[in-house]
Amino acid sequence: MCSSEMLLSLVTLLAVLAPVYQAALVISPLNDASPRSRREAEGHQQDISKDGIDMYSVRIVSTITSRFANTVTTSRLKNKNPDAREVKFELQLPPHAFISNFTMVIDDDLYIGVVKQKKVAKVQYEKAKSQGQSAGLIRTANTSPDNFVIAVNVASQSKVTMEVTYQELLQRQLGRYSHVISLRPHQLVHHFQVDVYIFEQQGLTFVEVEDFHSSHAVNLTRGEQKAHITFKPTLEDQRMCLNCLETKLDNDFTIHYDVNRDLDAGQIQIVNGYFVHFFAPVNLHPLPKNIVFIIDISSSMWGQKIIQTREAMVTILGQLKPEDHFTLVQFSHRISTWNDEMTIANEDNIEKAQEFSRQLTPSGMTNINDAVLRGSAILRKAREEEKLPAQSASILLLLTDGDPTYGEKNKENIRRNVKNDLGEDVVLFCLGFGMHLDYGFLEKMALENQGLARKIFEGADAPLQLKGFYDEVATPLLSKIHLEYPDNIAVNVTRSEFETYFDGSELVVAGRIVNNSLESFSSSVTAKAELGDLTLIADVGINDTEDLLEKQQYIFGAFTERLWAYLTIKQLLTQRMIEPNPEVKQILTDRALNISLKYGFVTPLTSMVITKQQRVKKQAPDVTARKVPPTEGKRKVTGVDSDPHFIIELPGQQQHLCFNIDEEPGRIINLLTDIDNGISVNGQIIGAKKVDDKTGKLQTYIGRLGIVLSDLGIFIDISTESIVVRDSNGRTKFPWNDVYVKKDNFSIQVSDLDKLFIFLPIDTSFEVVLHRVWRKNEIHRSFLGFYTMGESSFSPRTHGLIGQFFKEPAINIFNIRPGQEFDKPIATMQVKGHTLQVTRGHQMDYRTHKHGRRSGDAVTCWFVHHNANGLIDGDHSNYLMPDMYSFLDTRGMV
Repeated sequence: MCSSEMLLSLVTLLAVLAPVYQAALVISPLNDASPRSRREAEGHQQDISKDGIDMYSVRIVSTITSRFANTVTTSRLKNKNPDAREVKFELQLPPHAFISNFTMVIDDDLYIGVVKQKKVAKVQYEKAKSQGQSAGLIRTANTSPDNFVIAVNVASQSKVTMEVTYQELLQRQLGRYSHVISLRPHQLVHHFQVDVYIFEQQGLTFVEVEDFHSSHAVNLTRGEQKAHITFKPTLEDQRMCLNCLETKLDNDFTIHYDVNRDLDAGQIQIVNGYFVHFFAPVNLHPLPKNIVFIIDISSSMWGQKIIQTREAMVTILGQLKPEDHFTLVQFSHRISTWNDEMTIANEDNIEKAQEFSRQLTPSGMTNINDAVLRGSAILRKAREEEKLPAQSASILLLLTDGDPTYGEKNKENIRRNVKNDLGEDVVLFCLGFGMHLDYGFLEKMALENQGLARKIFEGADAPLQLKGFYDEVATPLLSKIHLEYPDNIAVNVTRSEFETYFDGSELVVAGRIVNNSLESFSSSVTAKAELGDLTLIADVGINDTEDLLEKQQYIFGAFTERLWAYLTIKQLLTQRMIEPNPEVKQILTDRALNISLKYGFVTPLTSMVITKQQRVKKQAPDVTARKVPPTEGKRKVTGVDSDPHFIIELPGQQQHLCFNIDEEPGRIINLLTDIDNGISVNGQIIGAKKVDDKTGKLQTYIGRLGIVLSDLGIFIDISTESIVVRDSNGRTKFPWNDVYVKKDNFSIQVSDLDKLFIFLPIDTSFEVVLHRVWRKNEIHRSFLGFYTMGESSFSPRTHGLIGQFFKEPAINIFNIRPGQEFDKPIATMQVKGHTLQVTRGHQMDYRTHKHGRRSGDAVTCWFVHHNANGLIDGDHSNYLMPDMYSFLDTRGMV
C-alpha cells in the first residue's frame, strides 16, 4: 500500500505521564488456536460485519503488580469489501497512562511504532510519506487527551492485527485502587475477552468489579495475594437487540481493590537495584482541618452550574467535623465572605453556612486574584492569633468556571501573588467547572502550592463530582511528611517530601540503590500527626526480595525500574510546567526527554512514528523427528559464557567474533527473541563477591536465565540452584540432576549434573552449562553458560544480542598489525557500515567441559570492544529488559 492508501493518525492521546515498561506480555487474539482452527474460526462464523468490516477478535490483557498496570489491547479484523475501506480504532486511555508500544500487521507487512523526539518523528514521518511508503505518527494532543483514534485504510480482503500497550501507576483514592478499561469496539466482535491479573505482595483486602450490563459474563477468582478477572461476552451479550448488529458495549470495565496495611513506615520492594516505597498508614487520628471555600459566582455560573454548586456545598458543609474550622468566600468582580474569620464547624454554624450557600447568585466578572488572597488572609490571621489547632492542615479550595476578567488579569502575576502569599503551610486545590476555562492556569497554580487541580464536567452528576473530590481531601491524617533514605546508597530518588497525607490515598517514592554489597535497606518517615510528631522506620533485607521477585514474575516481573522511570518523568514534567527560569526549564525538559526515549514512553515531549518492516509468515513446526545434539565433534559456536563473553561464529566467512557486555549486577539482557515462534531468552547478570585484586575489576557472569515459549504457554527459570518450569498446570521445580521431562513438543534433559538441554518445537535446542564454584571462594560465584543449536530453524526476524547473528553480517578485516601484547594483534574491521578496531584473542567454549572440572575448547576470535558498539544493532542499552520474561523490542535499533 502507498501512503495514499493508508493513514495512521492520533487524533487524541493522553498528554499526562504514565508506563510503562515495554510489553512483557504480548497475547494476540486466538493465540491458543492452531493455524487450521484459526482459519476455520474466521471462515465459518456468523456474518456480523459492519460495512464489510469483520472484527474477529478483541483481546485485552492487563497485568497489575504493586499498583503498576500494563495493558495490552489486540484487535483483529478483515475487510471483506471488494475495495479498500477506512477503519477507525479507538482506545480511551486512563488519565495517568503512557503508551509504550504500538504494532500493526496488515497481511504480512509489519508496522512498528518507534518513540522519537517530536521533531525527529515528524521529519521521519514526512520523509516516509514523500517516498510513497506506508507510515504513521502517534503523538499527544491538546484536546480530549484520553482518547486515542487511529484511522487506517485497509485493502480489499486484507487482515489487520493491531496491538497497543500502555502503562499506568494506579492512584489510591478513597481507600481503593481503580483500574479502568474502556470497552468501545463500535461493532460486534466474534471473540471478545478481557483478562486482568492482579498480584499484591501485601495481600488483597477486597477485589470487586463495578456493576454494568453484561456483568453476568464476568468471572472473578482471588486468593490471598492474587486475583484473576475475566470478561468474555458472547455475541448475544454484545447485541443491542435480538439479531441486530449494533453493540451495547460502550462503557468502562472498572475493577476496584485495596491491600492490607498497618500503622508502619510502609512497604519497600527492591528488584534489580531499584526500590519503590509505598506509604499509606492507617489507624491514625485525623488532623483538624482549616478550610476556606472560594466560590465563583460570576455571571458565567448562571443556570445549572450555580444550582449544582449550591447542592454540592450544602452536602459538603454537612460533612465537616466538629474540630474543623471553615469559612466561605464568594467572588465575582466583588469579594464577599460568609464570615471574615475562621469559624468552628459546630451544628449552628454549619446550618448558617448552608443557608448562605443556598443563596449564591451569579453576576458580574471574575476576580480570581483578590478572591484567593482574601481566603489566604483569613487563614493567616487566624494562625497569627492562635485561633487554630497547632497540629492541623490548612486548605484553600477554589471553584471557578472561567478566566480572570477583573482586577489582576495577568495569569503569571496571579500565580506569583498566590504563591508568595500562601507560603508553605497552605495547600491550594483548584476545581475547574465546565469546558470553557484555562485549566492549565488552574493546574499550575495548584501545583505551585502543593495541591492539585481537577476538572468538573458539566452534567447531571456534577454535584457528585464536586463531593467526590472533597471526600478525597476531607480527612488529612499527616502533614510535613518526609521519607528519608540512606545517603550515598539511594540516588535519583523521586519526590520524597509532601505537605499533607489524606486518608484513603498513598504516597509513592522510587529510586536506585548504588551499593551492590548492601544486605539491608532502610527508610525513615517523619511527619506531624494529630497527637504530635511521628517517626516510623522501615527496614528490608535485600536478599529476601529474591522470593518476591519470583512471585512477581508470575504476572509482571521486575517492575521497579520502569515504575521509577514513570514517576521521574511525571515529576519532571510537572516541575517543567511551573518552572519560571528558562534555563532550568530546559534542563528539566532534557532529562524528561532522555528518560522518555530510553524507556519508550509517548509523553508530551515524544511521538511514536510508525514504520514498515518485512514480516515473514510463520511456518507450522515439524516435530515428527528430533535428534539429540551430538556431545562430541565440532559444532557451531554461538553463545555466552564466563565474564560474560559472547562468542559468535560466522561460518560463511570462517571467522569468530567475540564481545563483552559490561553492565551492573542485577541487569537483565536479551540474548534471543524470536517473535514469530514466540521464543525469548533473557539473562540476568550477577557480580563476583568482590573486586579481583589482580585485575582491579568486578567480574560479572550470567547467573540466571528466563526462557519463554509463549506458543506453548511455558516459562522456564534457570538459576545455579534449580530449574523451574511453569505452565497452565502450575509450577514444577527441578534440581540440577539427571532428569528427563517431556511435555507436548517440548522437553528438557539434564545430564552430568551440569548440562541442561532444552528441545524446542522448531527442531532446535538450547544448551545451558552450569559452572559450580566452591561456596567459600572469596571472589567468584557459580554461573551459567548459554549456547544455541540449529539456528536455521529460527525465523528470519530473530533478534537479540545472540539472535541477530543468525543472519550472518558481512565483515571485512584488514590492516592487521602488532598490538600491545605480542600474541594479541589488532586490526581494522568494517561491519554494518562501521569501521572498528578489533583485537585478536581467544575465548572458551565450555560445552565440552567435564563434570567437576572447568575445561573447554579455546576459540580464536576477533574481539570487539566498547560493548560491541558498531557490531550489534543499536546500543547495548537497547537490550536491557524490565524482567526475565520480556520480549525484545527492536524498534530504533535496526
